[in-house]
Amino acid sequence: MLGDNKGDEGDNVKKNDNREFVEITSSLPRRFRDNCNIAREETCPQDHLIKILESRGYSTEVKSSMLELPSSVTEQRTKAYDNDAIALVVSRNIDKLSEKYSAGKCVNPCNKFGESLLHMACRRGFTDVVAFFIKDCEESVRVRDDYGRTPLHDCFWTVEPQFDLIRLLVGLDPSLLLYKDKRNHCPLEYVREQHWGSIKKFLSDNAEVLFPIL
Repeated sequence: MLGDNKGDEGDNVKKNDNREFVEITSSLPRRFRDNCNIAREETCPQDHLIKILESRGYSTEVKSSMLELPSSVTEQRTKAYDNDAIALVVSRNIDKLSEKYSAGKCVNPCNKFGESLLHMACRRGFTDVVAFFIKDCEESVRVRDDYGRTPLHDCFWTVEPQFDLIRLLVGLDPSLLLYKDKRNHCPLEYVREQHWGSIKKFLSDNAEVLFPIL
């Protein structure tokens, strides 16, 4: 599910209602698309994470987000999902989002597929918007869309690594790194192959903080 953003979600909400697996599989790294078993010379970020967790006394059991985590979909959220709500996130208008939240309105709606604006902000690498949702609005990151993707999955789907965003989400709930989506992919398996090295270095450099020895 890697690759370029799906386009400007603010243009037409109905575009989200016509998603197909082809939109996701076409942008996956080659090793996922072709389902090949060619030996890799470089350790992928997921395998690197497992080694770190094992060395620090953590469980490396992978769980299914479809079975373990709730969907983002609620009647209130889907009713509030419209172009105006999307535009506030796309424009990163935190002042207007804050005003809306203070007025008791839903600022993190989702479409019928469970893709919330929190998911969108993570996918676009908008750390400031994500921080607002999490810290000011107390939105949970332990949610998934209908493909089982959590906000952390979308966090690793950015065009370039957003390390502050990764630090925020992993620091909040590192267990999300071991939740697989409907297609059996954990968040780190969404990292673009050209960014494997920088992501692995980030995990190693921040292991003391993100994964304290048990």
